[in-house]
This record gives sequence, structure tokens and C-alpha cells, in this order.
Amino acid sequence: MTAPISFTADNHLTASAEGWDIFETDSGELQLQRVDEQNIFANDDTAWEHVITQAVAGSTFHQHTVAYLKQASPSEYANFVKDAKVKDEGDKAALLLDSGEAIPFPSKDDATAALAHYRKALSFDS
Repeated sequence: MTAPISFTADNHLTASAEGWDIFETDSGELQLQRVDEQNIFANDDTAWEHVITQAVAGSTFHQHTVAYLKQASPSEYANFVKDAKVKDEGDKAALLLDSGEAIPFPSKDDATAALAHYRKALSFDS
């Protein structure tokens, strides 16, 4: 059995310093959201894009955040990560999230490599 992943007070401080955090909704669901008072991100989706982009780039803190949400809030995780795919637009490409958000990459190869790295780092693919 896998040990539970925690999101500590220090994790919350680090996240808040970047302009986002994990909050519990009125229904008890955990969601990654922007910290509204800081106005760093336009909306919650752009805060998620930041976390995913940093995770893809190799940030262990952001990878930990996504792994935590995968375990603690599967529906929030699935909205943004599980069904991610690469969209090829000829001279550019994007990593498309299930939320409809797109993270741009200069080429399909770059986007494909990032998705493979990301999925492997978070144990989607063996």
C-alpha cells in the first residue's frame, strides 16, 4: 500500500507565495485555486497551468502537488491532468488539459516529450 501524501503547512506557504494554494470547498472537495488577493493569476485555470508547467519542467514541489491532488482529490486531478494530450498545430504545439486549457510548446516533439516525462514522473505510464 502506498503511503499517504501530505500537503504540509510549509507546502501551503510555498504555494501561497507563488499566488495559488489548495483550498477545501464548502462541499469538502480539495481544489487548486489562485489566491485571489494576490492577483498573480487571472483565474484558477491559469494557476493550474503554472503548477503543471513547473511539474513538467521538473519541479519536485509541483510534481508533489499534483501527486497529492491525485490522491486527495481525484476529481480535481482528473479535471486537469489525467486526460492531457498533445495537439499539433504545424509550427507549434500544445499540451491540452482536460479542462480545455493549453500549455504551449514550440513543437510537437517538445510537447510529446513533456507529456511523457510528466506522466512517467507521476506514474501514469510505466
